[in-house]
Amino acid sequence: MSIRRHRIPVARNLVLDGLSFVPRHVYFPVERNMALAEVAAARNAATPRVSWSVVWLKAYAAVCVRMPALRTVYQRWPWPHFMESDEVAATLIVNRQDGEHERLCWAMFRAPHEQSLPTLQQELNKFQQEPIAQIYRKQVTFSKMPRPLRRLLWWWQLNFSGKKRTRRFGTFTQSTLAGQGANNGFHQTLLTTSLCFAPLDEHGATRATLICDHRVIDGAVAAEALRLVEEELRGPILAELRGLKSQDSRQ
Repeated sequence: MSIRRHRIPVARNLVLDGLSFVPRHVYFPVERNMALAEVAAARNAATPRVSWSVVWLKAYAAVCVRMPALRTVYQRWPWPHFMESDEVAATLIVNRQDGEHERLCWAMFRAPHEQSLPTLQQELNKFQQEPIAQIYRKQVTFSKMPRPLRRLLWWWQLNFSGKKRTRRFGTFTQSTLAGQGANNGFHQTLLTTSLCFAPLDEHGATRATLICDHRVIDGAVAAEALRLVEEELRGPILAELRGLKSQDSRQ
C-alpha cells in the first residue's frame, strides 16, 4: 500500500473558504413533492429549449419577491440583527472542469423573476460554456490570493456591508444534480435559503428541497415557500413555456 499527499488545488480554495464561514447546526431541510407533468411537457415542446435550472430559478425568485423572509439574512456584526434586502439575486452553483480539477463556480443572476426564460438560458449558457478565466475572472483571481487575505475578504463581504453581501453572494442559492440523475437534498450554503430539486420520475413528479437558516425562518415559512414555488411553476412559468411554443409556431 502506498499513500501520496497532494497539495490542495487552487480550484478548491473558495469552497474551503466558504465552508469555514458556514455556521454549524443552524440549517435544516424542508421537502415537498410536486406534480409537474404539464410543466415538463410544455418545456419539452418549447423553443428555444430552456433548462430545469432556469425554470426553477425564475419560479423561486418570484416567490422571494412575495415573501420578505426569504430576502432576510442573519448578521452577527456589529451586533446580532436581521437585514432585509429589497432586491432578489440568485447564485447558481455551476460545476466546471478547470484543467485537471473540477471547480465549483458561482453564477450570479440579478432579478431573475424580471427576465424571460430564454434570456436566463442565454446567461446560463455563458456561465457553463465560456472560458472560466473569462466568465469567472474575479473568482479565479480571488482563489489565487494568500489564504489569510482571502479569509479577511470573505469576512468583510459577509459581515460589514449588507449591500456588498447581496451584490457578491445574492439572496439565495440554487444547486442541483438532477441532470445527473441524483439529488443533493442537503448541501451547505452561506445564505438564508438554498433550493434544490430531484429528477422527475416517469409520472412527472419530483421532490423539491429548501435548505433553511433556522435563525431566520421556521419550517412553516419554508413549507409555504415551496407551495408557492409549485404554484408559480404550474401557473406563470407554465404559461410562459407554452407561449414560447406558440411564438415559434407563428414564425
